This record gives sequence, structure tokens and C-alpha cells, in this order.
Amino acid sequence: MFEINKINNLIAKIFITFIILIFILTNIGQKLLNKFKYGNNNPKFESQDEYTNNQTLIKKINEYVSLCRNGTLINPIINLWNQNPKISVIIPVFNASKTIKPAIRSIQNQNMIEYEILLVDDFSSDNSLEIINKMMLEDKRIRLIKNKENKGILYSRSIGALNARGRYIMALDNDDLFLYGIFTKSYEEAKRNNLDIIEFSGFEILHDGYVDANKITIPIFLRYKEDNVVVKQPELSKFFYVKKNNTYSYDFKDVFVWGKLIKRKIYWKALRVLGKKVINYKVFLTEDKIFTIALFRVAKSFKFIGKYGIIRNWNPNSICNSWIEKKRERILTDFLLFAIVFYNLNKDTEEIRILVEDLKIRFEEYNLVLRGEKRLLLMELCDNMIKNKNILLPEKKILINLMNNNKNNQTNEIQYPM
Repeated sequence: MFEINKINNLIAKIFITFIILIFILTNIGQKLLNKFKYGNNNPKFESQDEYTNNQTLIKKINEYVSLCRNGTLINPIINLWNQNPKISVIIPVFNASKTIKPAIRSIQNQNMIEYEILLVDDFSSDNSLEIINKMMLEDKRIRLIKNKENKGILYSRSIGALNARGRYIMALDNDDLFLYGIFTKSYEEAKRNNLDIIEFSGFEILHDGYVDANKITIPIFLRYKEDNVVVKQPELSKFFYVKKNNTYSYDFKDVFVWGKLIKRKIYWKALRVLGKKVINYKVFLTEDKIFTIALFRVAKSFKFIGKYGIIRNWNPNSICNSWIEKKRERILTDFLLFAIVFYNLNKDTEEIRILVEDLKIRFEEYNLVLRGEKRLLLMELCDNMIKNKNILLPEKKILINLMNNNKNNQTNEIQYPM
């Protein structure tokens, strides 16, 4: 009996040792394979040392853009699935048959392989899914989520992020491209300093399909903060606000979710702040603003790095451009939803006074166009602002005048004493 136990213990030790060796060798083998095929940066596209309109750099960027748009792979696809990717890339897809392959190629051509691509099909009616399914057979890092109906970008990004496995999340529109090397640059910077958000700039592609050195997409934050400076709370949550002559204002023109590396836990936290009701709302124009304002409220650290990382495809026929004149009610509803989210996130601060100026500009059009539940939401927002202790008396009178003096006020709406 003693000998049998001894043999069993020996077999168990050998088995455990074998498993450990397999684990070690597998990891070493993968690292060696990665180093062999991906260890060296591609010098042809790597150099971004000069944060200027350098023509040589623009030439390199245009060459890289052409490769991606032609479907060319710089790197071979290695199907070594990583359950813990460094980065999850979220791409909402809607009728993107002409652009989705180049967008995916711009990710596959990065000098990092530890990522996953989450494509959220927003009920496309073209052959986008056919293209995606074919690319999924080639690359196991690509995952697909299908919306049962058209839900919009805010919902699609959110559902993608909630299914993400990566330590960080990046968003890409289905007609845009990532520039070579930006994954490694932004990830290493974020990890080295344990940062919640890394932001970078990029270029716009014009009608002829080429990058113009004068069309640089610089995020709004670079206008107020120096390059490579880590910004923390509470200053971070005030990024949107400018105070002049005791009056607050904001500028959301260049506030976007793309162009950022965001820690997954922070992304999830921002979604919890917004709540399911807002996320499920079909937004067309203010989805970036709605999410970003929540993101910068919950994040603890931010850094802008002076690198080009994204190519924006400027499309005059996009939803944002084509809906402006055709769907005024839809647009105003989106801006009203943003105003409500803004109020809920800022009602305990004096920055909430920005909304008074916003309503002075938009109230008449809101009141003329919005009906039913949307109109009631407008009146509820104004009512809450009038009762808010952070709104000054002169500003409250402005709101009261707007509500009382409008010709289209319904009889069941509140009349406020002057």
C-alpha cells in the first residue's frame, strides 16, 4: 500500500510539472512568435516625432491610409486568442459595406496584437454583415453583436463596451481609420502612469480621399491644457466650462468619444451614471457630448499626448450633416436630452447656470417644435432650474419670462409669479 501511494504521488507530481511546463512553453512560444513577427516597429510608418505639418509625415500617413483602404495587411493575422486583451475596440456598424473593411484593417495593421474588435451591427440593410463574417473567419479577435433594431450610436457603443474584455476601450466610427502605432503609444502611456483617459489628435480625409496637412482634428482640451500634462479631479470635471465676467459658457464642438483610450472600468462607470433610460434613447447628434460629460465626471486622470492617432472621414452626407435641415424635431430632442443629462450631472454646482444661456437661445424653437412628452420634459427641466439654489434670481426671472410669455403655452402649464 505504501508503494502504491508513493507511485501515485510521483505520478501526480509529474502531471503537475508537465502542466506547468506546457503553460510556460506556450507563453514563451507565443512571446517569441510575437517578437519574431511583431517585435520591430515598421519604420516606414512609425515616425511621429514632429508635432507639425511635416510633409514627409503626411506622405507616410497617406500611404498608410491607402493601404488600409485597399484592404492590405501589413501584419499577418495570428489566431492566438487572448482572453485578456489589452484594448477592446468598439465599432458601431450601420450600412458600412464600403468602409468597414478598411476600418478593421487599420486595427489589424497596428504593432500590437493583444486586442479585440467588437463590431455592433445596428440593423444594417446592406451587405456589411457578409463582409464582417468573412473577416471573422480570418481573425478570431473579431466579435460581432447584432442589434435587433436600429438603436443608434450611443446604445451600440454602450452594448459593445459592456461586452468588452480589454483593460482599455477605444471607439472607432465605421468609416474612420486608426493610424499605425497609436495602440502601443497610448496603452503604454496609460499603463505606465495608471491613467484613466489618454487622448490624441488626428486628421480629416477630404473628398479626394487624402489627408490634408491643414485639416488637423485637435480635441478641444488641447486648447486649454498643455501637451503631456496629467489633469486630475476636480479640474478634470470642469474641462467643459469657461468662466468670463462671472458667466459660464461651454463649447462642445470638438468633444468626441473617438480619439481616446479609456480605462474599461471608467467607461462602465460613466454608463452607470447615465443610466439605462438615457443609453436606450436613440440619439443622432449629441451622443458624444452626452457620454463624454459623464466620462469626465467619473474619471480621475487625463492626459493628452502629442501624437496623431486617427483619420476622420469627413462625410457631407452623414447623419449629422444631412439631418440638420430635414429633421429639426429630432435634432432639438437630442439637444434637450443632453440638457437634461447636463442638469442631472451638474445640478449641485454653479456651472448649471450655463443652461440658462442655452435655453435663452433654444427655448423658443423648443417650444414651437416639441410636442407631447418632449414638451413636458422641457417644462420639467425649466421648473427644476427655477427651483435650483445655484441659479441666481436674475437668471430665474429669465426662465420665468420664457415660460410665461411664450404664445404657445398650454393652459395646463404652470404660470409663475413675477
